[in-house]
Amino acid sequence: MPPGRFLSDAEIERLEGWPESIERRDLVRYCELGGEDLAFVRGQRGAANQLGIALQLCSMRWLGFVPEELPGAPEEVLTTLGASLDVAPRAIFDYAVRAPTRVEHRLLVRDHAGYRAFSERDLGALGGRFVDAALELYVNEIDAVCQAAAMIDGGSPGAILLAWLHRFYAYFTSKQLVAAELLEHSGADDPVFGTGYTRVIEAGRPLLLAARDSGEIQVDLTLEQILDMLVAIAKIPGTASYRAPILQAALQTLRTTQDA
Repeated sequence: MPPGRFLSDAEIERLEGWPESIERRDLVRYCELGGEDLAFVRGQRGAANQLGIALQLCSMRWLGFVPEELPGAPEEVLTTLGASLDVAPRAIFDYAVRAPTRVEHRLLVRDHAGYRAFSERDLGALGGRFVDAALELYVNEIDAVCQAAAMIDGGSPGAILLAWLHRFYAYFTSKQLVAAELLEHSGADDPVFGTGYTRVIEAGRPLLLAARDSGEIQVDLTLEQILDMLVAIAKIPGTASYRAPILQAALQTLRTTQDA
């Protein structure tokens, strides 16, 4: 990774592309066409054009932008839109290769959805609000991770530690983008980052010590090293299902072998 960059090229590409899946509530909210949206889409000539502009409209409202690789949209999105329009999902491949049409439709989608292009002045005015909101979100998530260390109950000390490590991993994978933007605007020297990391370590260290005292964890790693390992796994390119067994295998190495 080039010096001074928080995200690698692969990570940026993943963030600029389609999510691996879409939640049911988002599918219903953004991809089931009706009323004015359906009339707008139906106003385009040809099945491929209707599916393509519908996907751009869905993406603009769901993600806030339109990924370049339209055929890479989650299967359930294309299936839902295709069913609404009585168009085969594979028609998106015909649409995707027509770059001028895509650009023209993107402007139509923006106008229909009520969006407009931001000026530099607009971006400057929103910058401070974004940083404040993102910092609040970051602090709240750190609070949740720390509180989880005290609230997880049931099971042995080793099981509690592993459950908390899973909680930390879930936090990091879902908030990478927010952290990246905060680093961009606030800088790595912002005390919020140092304080947050220190709080996480202080919350998790008693769990590691208890797991060691119980004999369930015997690896000679500090909590800092274990968390660094989880962060490295979270940054592996690929899908969540691809990284899941890697995470499981890594956490399993922390446990003491029970063989006689």
